[in-house]
Amino acid sequence: MKHVASALLLSGFMSASMSAAGESAPSSSSFAKAVGVQLQSGYATARSRLLRAAWVPDSTRGVSGVHQQIAFQQYPEVLCGEGYNAVCTGRFEKNGTAILVTINPKTKKLQVTSVDQD
Repeated sequence: MKHVASALLLSGFMSASMSAAGESAPSSSSFAKAVGVQLQSGYATARSRLLRAAWVPDSTRGVSGVHQQIAFQQYPEVLCGEGYNAVCTGRFEKNGTAILVTINPKTKKLQVTSVDQD
């Protein structure tokens, strides 16, 4: 874990306040900022920023759900849960690291609510 935490810190994916042993994870907002995503922004804007920063969308993720259907044709990397309070997540990869961008499917702009390491 120490090597993973060190590698992520060097890559700018973890906050400097994280211990070398990796006991505490960075907050979603600081992690989002580290990868270039602004929370509460629209998913299209966040996705565009990630693509410009060389993050690659996991285009197989969207069909990995129960129904084997893409939730949003323009975003094949997004997988949505089931039920009334379901959320959706887009998965991106870069240099062996994967992140999940959680969005609220009930908002018009698919508002980004969190960014976490996968």
